[in-house]
Amino acid sequence: MGLGLNKRFSSLFEGLKKHEIGRHVNVNTSNLHRTLFTSWNLLRGMFPGVPLYFNFYSDRQEVDLDKIEAEMNKAGSRTMGIAINVESEGKSDELMHQIKTAGEKANKFKKKNVHKCKLYKELENDPACIALLKKLWEMTGEECYDPSLPVLKRIAKIKKVANQMTIAKVHGMPVLPNVKGIVLTAADEALILKCAKAYWKYMYRPAKSDLVDDGIGRDGCGHLAGEIARHLQNGIDGKTPLRFVEFSAHDTTVLAMASLLGVDIEHPAFTGYWCFELHRPLKAGGQFKVAVSYNPHPTRDGIAVSSRQLPLDGKYQDWEALPIGTVDAAELIKYMGNQGAMESAALLKVITQLAEAVKSGDKTWADVLSMASDDNDATCKKYREAFDFYDGDSSGKICVEELGMVFKRLGLDSIHPSVVKELITFFDSNNADGTKDGQLDFTEFKAMMTIVKKNCKSSKETKVAAAASTAAPAVGNATKAPDS
Repeated sequence: MGLGLNKRFSSLFEGLKKHEIGRHVNVNTSNLHRTLFTSWNLLRGMFPGVPLYFNFYSDRQEVDLDKIEAEMNKAGSRTMGIAINVESEGKSDELMHQIKTAGEKANKFKKKNVHKCKLYKELENDPACIALLKKLWEMTGEECYDPSLPVLKRIAKIKKVANQMTIAKVHGMPVLPNVKGIVLTAADEALILKCAKAYWKYMYRPAKSDLVDDGIGRDGCGHLAGEIARHLQNGIDGKTPLRFVEFSAHDTTVLAMASLLGVDIEHPAFTGYWCFELHRPLKAGGQFKVAVSYNPHPTRDGIAVSSRQLPLDGKYQDWEALPIGTVDAAELIKYMGNQGAMESAALLKVITQLAEAVKSGDKTWADVLSMASDDNDATCKKYREAFDFYDGDSSGKICVEELGMVFKRLGLDSIHPSVVKELITFFDSNNADGTKDGQLDFTEFKAMMTIVKKNCKSSKETKVAAAASTAAPAVGNATKAPDS
């Protein structure tokens, strides 16, 4: 797939030397081996000969890798290469595993929604399905197939066998080998896939409704969608050197993206992916467009897939039935954007200007604090979403290292750690004993956001695009491809 993408996007990197490519590529992956290897191998095919390295979360907190890269560049064409940024441990990974941090409503949906689908109701009393469940219990001995469990609950677990079956066949291995010598028939395998496809379809999409808001797609990948929207907006504004961004996640995240976008898709096979290509206006005064494509099976179909016109109307539609075409970039960004994260990202950039103003004597921290104001419930909810995203270890507080990571994610690599520490020290409220803990809880983070927002509104020199709506066309070209 990397070789195919190399041909498709070669024009984006024309004229660049190998040691320069890393500056224009951003790669993010979950910390599980299969996504690590997927991201690594895709880059090997797309950028042959360019060094690659894993950049773990702890390394990004403690080591200024950008400074190291700059020093290597001074020595000629030496380079560390393309960094593959590895997210934190799965349970606290808000970018690639957001569903694991979801609330009670989403967790209830995950457990019960698929049981409501028409197929499962039909299979609940189907003799062939009951016989298959019994066979799976005898073959595997796994508790999830225990005959004492409800039939619907056992049917929902058949998707585990579908995954194992697919992997075994790809590698030429026997399917579910067992000491009893029981084998699956062709009819068994067909029923397994049928059950699994229904499960995958209704993981994030409601079984009894066609309304996107009734699903949990945003609970599964809202932060990831917001990051893609932010990259697209930066490309429109011409504020980024990036030309290619990759997110190496899992098939469940790909399915969550489909639910968020309001489309029913074929389940992703090996390296299935979504691709978001940003295109400049064809004429002066025109609008940026995004070509959104979905490729469920690159090893079968190659990468020559067509982009579709997303309706973004809040109702689920079949992906294959959508007309070929593009979507207005501003409309897609507004739809996908995590409003709290995008607004806070813009505001966080202004913080550096405030810090510099204080440092130069043009302002005092007391002047900044006087700009504080109360925000309404809707605004607080947006900041809550952003806070949860930035809270890398889900501790309920943002430390110096985490805020520093936020700045780096936003491309503000020049901010010195001492400035980040000073910001946290200032906004960190006193505890009951009069001490400060050197971290920001949500109340303190919200205060920081509202103060900066008020400063933005009162400044004639600073204009902040709060949430991505529209932007003046600028020279910019970037490709965003979150890959399974």
